[in-house]
Parts: sequence; structure tokens; C-alpha cells
Amino acid sequence: MIRLRTRCNLVSCTMAMALLSGCGTTEPAGDAGVIRVSITGEELAVEGIPFDPMPREGQPVLVDGWSVTFDRWLIVIRDIRLNEPGPDPAQQQVVGAEVARERGPWVVDLVRQESVELTTIRRRADGRPFDTRVRYAFSYDIAPADATARGMNLDAAGEEVLRQMVAGGHAQWVEGTATRAPDMTSPFDRYPTQVSFRFAWGGRTSQINCSNPDNGNNPETNRGVQPKQDGPQRAVITLHTEHLFYDALNVEAPTLRFDPIAARAVPGPQGARVTLDDLAGALIVKLTDRDGRDVPDRGNLPGYMRRPGALSYDPMGAAGVTTLRDFIIYSARSMAHLNGEGLCYIERR
Repeated sequence: MIRLRTRCNLVSCTMAMALLSGCGTTEPAGDAGVIRVSITGEELAVEGIPFDPMPREGQPVLVDGWSVTFDRWLIVIRDIRLNEPGPDPAQQQVVGAEVARERGPWVVDLVRQESVELTTIRRRADGRPFDTRVRYAFSYDIAPADATARGMNLDAAGEEVLRQMVAGGHAQWVEGTATRAPDMTSPFDRYPTQVSFRFAWGGRTSQINCSNPDNGNNPETNRGVQPKQDGPQRAVITLHTEHLFYDALNVEAPTLRFDPIAARAVPGPQGARVTLDDLAGALIVKLTDRDGRDVPDRGNLPGYMRRPGALSYDPMGAAGVTTLRDFIIYSARSMAHLNGEGLCYIERR
């Protein structure tokens, strides 16, 4: 399985936010004990996923030879919450009393900036300062845009997309282009070699009581953010954008693919295009193209073993995931983390 990744780590994200916020070598005393919340789509959102036939360790790559760039990636964040820690580490979804909430909603284009500051949580809801001895459970929602949504870094085209998101009830909106060298082997000789894609989906997803790699490697004991006595504490909402191209759910290191998406692209005067609706007829148990032909595996990377017959995607028991459209939406709704790789309990609504 190929799922290699190079990420903006927390250090680089923190440095970027320091530049954006004009931080000097020392933090002002007034910022001690606060939580600064930012968001990043990492390098992948800004730079895309180029294909490399000899990828280095940690480099993301689509196994079937495609390169992907993103033109825009709008996401709506709301209801950032701090709670007292939960009573039982084995139940990540159970947290204590809520102590602070920033409602937003904020809309960010992950492609325009690698890191965007959303808000600073300065005090508890009751006006008291945070206890620097407590590690507070950190949670947030990704939710459909509404009329109160505030664009943080949108250009004029992004503001127009936001209006469409409000009208359509979308929580995320992604536009990009995938390209590949021609392949004259059947059935790939009939696939487009450049595909424009636009994926937009709704639904409210809560990321609850996220683990935090800054606090160690144990995901049960490293959860939450702890205010500092000598300056602000950072909480970086981290989007793993390669989730769009996974071929398995709820597993570590799935393979990244684009062929099943390209196989459903619709030709037109502006070139081949594909939306999530075009993928609604592709059953993941046996993936086929627009003409009903099997989509075979043409993965070609060092150490990769091709699968025989038609490709299939593995939902790993995820309920209601039968089509490629279902699969991509389900995977995309679990792409948000904390401080890089911190996993959150996912509640889909």
C-alpha cells in the first residue's frame, strides 16, 4: 500500500503564524494563558501532489501516475470548544463541562495560505482565566456555510463560491486539476489525461477531544491543549487533503488513486470534468468507467503489487458507503486533526 506524505510540521506552521501575527522574540505578558487557534491544509493544499516515479520516504504520491493541483479549497469551521477533561481516557467522545466556545463560523481557502489564524480564546466563558495546570479537551465542527460565515482570506472568486456554498448547504468546496502522461493501453487509451474536478459536500462533522502530538505519542494520554504561563498556546486545525484519494477507510496507510475518478469524467468543450454526482454510479465493490468497463489497477511504483481484475475500494464496514461518491465524502469528513497528526473522535451529523 502506498501512502507517503510530507507535511508542514507544527514547528513550520507555528513559524508561519508568528510571521502572520507579527510576533517578536518575546510574547507580550497579556498573551500568557491564551489559546491561539489556526488552520492549515499543509503543503499539499498549496503545492498539490506531483507524481514521482521514485518517491522518497514520506512523499505523498498517487500510485496510478496522476499529479494533482488544487485551485481552491474552502472549508467552514465553527464552534471551537474547550472542555474540562473527560473522566475516562477509553471514551474519547466523553468530555467534561464546557469552559469556552468561539462560535465563528470562519471560512478559509486552504490553497491561498498555508496557515491562517482563526481566533484567540482568551478566557473562560465565565470570565476567569484558564488554569495553566489543566489540559483542556479541544473540539471543533466543520459545518455547512450559512449567512453568518465570515471569509478570512477569500478573494473575489472565493466570495462567490462562498455564496454558492450557502445556497447549496456545503461545508467544503474543492476545485482542482489532475494530469497524467498518455497511456495507450486499453482501457486507459480512452481515459482523459487532464481532468478538472469540483467536489462539494455538506453535513456537520464534529471533531471531539482531539489528541495532541505535542503532548507525547500516546493518543489516549496526549489529548487536549494546556495554556502556558509564559505566552500563548497554539492549536493548529490540520487538514489532510490527500483523504480525497484514499482507497480504504479507517486504516493506516491506504493507497492514493485517481484512475477511478478519471474514469467517470465527462468530456466537453472545456475538457474533461468530474463532480461528485458523476461518481454516484460507480460501485466501490467493482469500479467501472463511464462505459461500464472495469477499471484495472495500473499502479506502478517501486515495491507496489498490482491487484488483479477490477479495482475495488474497501469501506472497512463504514455504513452506507456503496458508491465512489459516498466513499470520497466519508473519507473527506474524517480528514481534520489537531497539530499535525492528532486524531479526534468523529461524529457525523
